[in-house]
Amino acid sequence: MKINWIKCVLALLVSALFGLLCFEIAKDVDSRNWISLTVSGITTFICLASAIGLEMSDKRIVNIKVNAWVFTVLVALVNIIFCCFVYNIIFYIVVVGLLVLLNVGIVYALYPKQQS
Repeated sequence: MKINWIKCVLALLVSALFGLLCFEIAKDVDSRNWISLTVSGITTFICLASAIGLEMSDKRIVNIKVNAWVFTVLVALVNIIFCCFVYNIIFYIVVVGLLVLLNVGIVYALYPKQQS
């Protein structure tokens, strides 16, 4: 497996724009707009980079990419939903963080291990 850096930079730009969208949607109560900008930008980048930035010649890459795209859409929807309402900040960070950790864990489990 190798990383396509051009696609990762594009994922970074898309996640930054998505973070800006969440910044505009979120209310300015207790700096929720800045928290939404940061959390949605980082979490979307992690999921999107695993969806488009990984290249591999193995057949399992399809499973990894489908999983990563599903979690990218899921994380984006959760971020938008939390941006629309007043919420507990810790609850928001925990929910989105658990989704991202679940995504990373599944990608790691699907990644083929080297046989020695």
